[in-house]
Amino acid sequence: MPPIVGSVLVDGDCDDNNAAVNPGATEICNGIDDDCNGLSDDGLVFLDYYVDADGDGFGAGVATSSCLQS
Repeated sequence: MPPIVGSVLVDGDCDDNNAAVNPGATEICNGIDDDCNGLSDDGLVFLDYYVDADGDGFGAGVATSSCLQS
């Protein structure tokens, strides 16, 4: 049987509207599950940032966590 146009034999794409998101993709810092393993931004380094309103080099309050961009 010939292949069906626009179809493939491999399943597992978690966002078929975005070619950058697929089981073979590399996870990047973007809040999206790029590699379709059910976790977003997994395996990346995260840092906590604190507001330093007075500019003395020491922060306070609740931390904002963000992963490092590759």
